[in-house]
Amino acid sequence: MINRRSACLAFCLGLLPIRASARSNREVLLIKQYLNPDGSEAPLPAFLQRLISYLEEELQLYFDVQTYPWKRGLALAAQGKGLVWGLSSNTRRQAVFDFSATVRTNDIWMITRAGERFPCHRIEDLRGKVVSVFRGNVLSDDFERHRGQLFQVQEDVDSTPIRLRRLLAGRVDVVLLTTHNKTRDQLQASLDKQTKQAGLVSVLDKPLIKDPVHFAYAKSANKRLLLRRIDVAIQKAKHQGIWQQFLQP
Repeated sequence: MINRRSACLAFCLGLLPIRASARSNREVLLIKQYLNPDGSEAPLPAFLQRLISYLEEELQLYFDVQTYPWKRGLALAAQGKGLVWGLSSNTRRQAVFDFSATVRTNDIWMITRAGERFPCHRIEDLRGKVVSVFRGNVLSDDFERHRGQLFQVQEDVDSTPIRLRRLLAGRVDVVLLTTHNKTRDQLQASLDKQTKQAGLVSVLDKPLIKDPVHFAYAKSANKRLLLRRIDVAIQKAKHQGIWQQFLQP
């Protein structure tokens, strides 16, 4: 786990510094670790740094950003240990968490070995497949209902190169990858670079799932007011025409 002083994010991005009074109003913010191709921890994506800095300014608070492997971060979030970023909502999670409004919507793409593409327009088309997701990843109610029955799921580290190697080795049939604001062709080009040889893997034609993501807090923490304040800040950014900067990769 890495603990970052998120106030530095605003400085690095040239944004206004957080007022000193906000530092005493501290909230733990749990975020999944981002990894480099070699497995070392990568910086937070630029859009997320911008979003954190914006919310700190608008809400006049200080986010104590803590990064964890996703499964560990989710366990801490469920215990009420902090606000969590990037959570999708389904029936099971709604019993545990309160959610902000949708912040952005990701695409869940299916990746196969080249030459082994198959028509897939709905969850049922995964019948008999072994599907790779990263550890702790929970998707739509429909996907979770069929997990382990219609298809098998292998939970892997959140490293695209490692998961692609397992795909090419035949250990899984399909890798699910999450993107935002990327076309199929853009994702295909990115994967061709990562495998260092074009044509080894293939992105299926359409995303399997459109996955809205949110901020969330465990119901036991009684932080609904904070989530509503986040909603207001997001609406303000949209009204001011600056929201798009928080949606870019």
